[in-house]
Amino acid sequence: MNLGIMGFGHIAQAFVKGLLNTDIVGSSDIYITARSSKTRLLAEEIFKVNVCDSNTSLINTCDLIFICLPAKAFYQENVLSTLDLKCKIFISFMAGVKIDQIKEVLGDVDVIRAMPNLGMADNDGVTAYTKTSDQRIIDIFDSLGYAFLIDEKEIEKVTALASCGVGFAAYILSCFDRIAKELGFDDKDKAKIVSNIFRSALKHDDHSSLADAVATKGGATETGIDSLKEAELYEILNKAVLSAYDKMNK
Repeated sequence: MNLGIMGFGHIAQAFVKGLLNTDIVGSSDIYITARSSKTRLLAEEIFKVNVCDSNTSLINTCDLIFICLPAKAFYQENVLSTLDLKCKIFISFMAGVKIDQIKEVLGDVDVIRAMPNLGMADNDGVTAYTKTSDQRIIDIFDSLGYAFLIDEKEIEKVTALASCGVGFAAYILSCFDRIAKELGFDDKDKAKIVSNIFRSALKHDDHSSLADAVATKGGATETGIDSLKEAELYEILNKAVLSAYDKMNK
């Protein structure tokens, strides 16, 4: 199986890292394209994958093609519809670009949409994907963490929560980093404390019950949680997720 990846940004690199941790494909089975010479060099020297000089060349070489391009760049690939795309399967990681829109560029081909997050680099990601009967694709997604089937009309919700959510969580962590630094902790202690906070909370499935349990009546934790409620933290986070969702549906 030759596996092609159009574009080699952060999500594509996470995808390849995860794949290379499995026995599904080896680096010699993976072909990528990238616009910058720096990225192409990274792909060859660090990931040891094949680099194609164009998306046309990649498609002619591969049978499974993952689209990891920005939407704007993909729409400029109008030459692709002139290629022989029989027996090719396209899997799109593009946010907000529907299957019908992809077919406007590629023609009447087999297209699947999937939305993974960066956790797949360590085979601990979340991937939602639309209907496919190709077991190779299902096996790939299952190997990268938790994967589940979803209707296309629901996939942007996964993007907003699971994919954008990684960025939101990272931002919250960075706020704790900043607070720890302002309290005078050095970098080593700061890193240990902040990572332990979230690891400890994640060991409990019912996060709301944990918050209630540690918030002793009249204690410091309860006072802090009350301040978060007064600041409407839930409403702030909800707005962030819904803003991302709305952006993809415009």
